Amino acid sequence: MNLPKDPEIPPQINIVPLIDVVFSLLTFFILSSLFLSSPEGLPVNLPKATSSQPTQTTNRVTITIDSKGQVSLDRQPTTVEA
Repeated sequence: MNLPKDPEIPPQINIVPLIDVVFSLLTFFILSSLFLSSPEGLPVNLPKATSSQPTQTTNRVTITIDSKGQVSLDRQPTTVEA
């Protein structure tokens, strides 16, 4: 019995998966190197304050109106006109 011979296909190396793996490794190393480097800026000499004087004084005032309509200023009863 005589069987027909298959045409011989030359052996091939498929490099597409290899390229995918290489690009994945390249991406990993680039991203990891970005996170390992410490960001450094330029040295800046900021001015120092020698003395400071407060320009405004703050006085807190508490005004209270209870349910009966009585007005208190810093817990001291007073009138609205005052």
